Amino acid sequence: MRVPVYTSFNDQNLYQDDLNQEMQKNLSDNGWVIPSQDTTTITDLAPNQPNGTVWYDNTTDQVKWKINGTVRVMALV
Repeated sequence: MRVPVYTSFNDQNLYQDDLNQEMQKNLSDNGWVIPSQDTTTITDLAPNQPNGTVWYDNTTDQVKWKINGTVRVMALV
């Protein structure tokens, strides 16, 4: 999800419209779009992200979570 950045130069209404559009596109009762990144980007991002961060790895077609400081693949049982 692309969260718009607000600055004092932005129109507050435009900011709210952009934010609402992104949320409606990515968060709904029909599902939640997990941020998609390639494996290399996830590897680069992971050290700076908190535990609980979730990505969709578009290189391996896997959902990955950062758990206890390690990126792990979500296993389906």
